[in-house]
Amino acid sequence: MATKQISNKTVADHVASQGSADWPTVTASTVSKWRHGRHHPQLRMLPHIATAVMADPADLAIMLNVLRASHSGDHQVELSLRVQQLQAELSEVYAELSEATARQIVTSRQTGLVALTDRVLNSAGWALRIQATYAGAQGRELHLANRLTFTNDATPHTTHANVRRVFGPELRRLNASLADPPSKPRRRSAEPWREPSLMSAGRSLESWINLDPVESSASFSMPVYAVPTIPKREGPPPRFSSVIVLATTVRSWAPVFARHLADQLGYGYTSSLDLASAIYDKTTDDVSSEQHAEAAYNLIRNPPDRHVSCHYEAPHARASRTTEALRGASLRDTLVIWLSEDDRLLKLAVPTVSAGVGIDQEIRLLQSLRSSIDEEIQRLPSMKHSVDLVISERSAELSASDPASVRDERAQYTLTKVAEVRRALVLEGWVEPALSKS
Repeated sequence: MATKQISNKTVADHVASQGSADWPTVTASTVSKWRHGRHHPQLRMLPHIATAVMADPADLAIMLNVLRASHSGDHQVELSLRVQQLQAELSEVYAELSEATARQIVTSRQTGLVALTDRVLNSAGWALRIQATYAGAQGRELHLANRLTFTNDATPHTTHANVRRVFGPELRRLNASLADPPSKPRRRSAEPWREPSLMSAGRSLESWINLDPVESSASFSMPVYAVPTIPKREGPPPRFSSVIVLATTVRSWAPVFARHLADQLGYGYTSSLDLASAIYDKTTDDVSSEQHAEAAYNLIRNPPDRHVSCHYEAPHARASRTTEALRGASLRDTLVIWLSEDDRLLKLAVPTVSAGVGIDQEIRLLQSLRSSIDEEIQRLPSMKHSVDLVISERSAELSASDPASVRDERAQYTLTKVAEVRRALVLEGWVEPALSKS
């Protein structure tokens, strides 16, 4: 237990007050044993311990060595989901706090965001700006991520490496990955630095506006929408107990597709990258190809009940075990949704797949992988549904010069595809119309 300024008795009283009839006795002595590693609390206690010490339950779970790579595949999936559930439950606890506190809650990783801001304010020369990244049609925007931009007055050029050296633990807690360079926003201003901030620390708004973002800052992206959630559905269940969404590359927008479908069904959402991130205590950027492939294999072979699980191959396509997992999987109660990307989408993914390899070679690899997965899915005895994904030639050309407008288009396109799938599930009789939300 990392937080020592809160007394053992305070923690014990809070945890004991939340207990059920079968709750073990919790005293100040019990908490002392937790702090010194002589004993471990039950996993179901973690949300209440986390609330008492204002910590992230995922951090507590890692301190307790709950998630270890040595666990079997089904155990990995189960434990990762339990940690994700703890984070979501803690988020709901914070959401019930005072209005002033609730206004600051941006994501389920709220405690990590506050911890990062505190670190910035107490680190000489550093400043942080947090901006929301939206995508989609006006009035139906999705809050996809928060852009975290760092500067340091002591250095003429702030690098990602410098930021990670100082704020690595906080960024890992937020699962923040390297962000694309600043681009033209889709509305409000021709200069992205003039977009409204969600939060700014260590620097006035005017100084941010006058800052050269390319020369003087380093940016990270913190996911907001496609993050793990817990099931919330009530009412008659669909004919399937779980859903797996598979795709070849991230250009499919598979995480957003799966998360939106999960919301429609009232199911929880998770992904192979989130699973690997939880197991190996790494950001999704730092997860290796082999770790991602192992997590995907276990997720496909052991899909969690009442969840929509997502996996896409690239940028870890060379280590793929997806066809192997599908070949031996028993998925009779699982709906498999295959997002089949056209060649333009595959080509757009190539620069993010690997460097130093011929583009044609990479495209052929992705095309071959797409065909192999498609063949294995068609052989499955389970319920399955294929979705053809395309991108226009114009949008493909604009993806580099005007990524914000293409992002809007792809978000709207993805939500449209989810609506089509939802209607198809109702027509097949796999989902009750009442479960199909607008």
